[in-house]
Amino acid sequence: MFTLPAFASQGGDASMRILASGQDQEMAALKDSSVFVPLSENEASRGRDNYARLGVLRTKPGRADSPPTMCTLATRFVSPLYLSSIVIGEVPFDMHGIVREDCDRALWKRLGSTDDWPPEYRLHAPLIKFTSKPFIHSRTVIETAGPSNGSCNEG
Repeated sequence: MFTLPAFASQGGDASMRILASGQDQEMAALKDSSVFVPLSENEASRGRDNYARLGVLRTKPGRADSPPTMCTLATRFVSPLYLSSIVIGEVPFDMHGIVREDCDRALWKRLGSTDDWPPEYRLHAPLIKFTSKPFIHSRTVIETAGPSNGSCNEG
């Protein structure tokens, strides 16, 4: 088992509510104002629009034309890897519960039945943890540091 450090909230479905909380009222209303057709069970939601649509696979916002990918070929060559925990930074304390719930939904709760999975695979729920220690290369740290003439490895 491994721990994955993530220095900002996870992307896709796991990031919708924390992204919405940081939007100004006008942008949040715009992002949630469109009427969206219902998705079939295996259909992706394109981009970040409709923050309230939770529990769906999302594609990159700028790549609405991107085709869905299948990872089944890799399963023939790579053994399962399970994360014991994921440590996320830059999440305000009052958002910890929401982000934990969103990560759980995005990472394992939406998978449903595992009855048809190969026997070497199992449903696993990693622990979602938080840190207040800043990552030196995060956008927040870089923006507060001001302009730099040196390498990003200096510090």
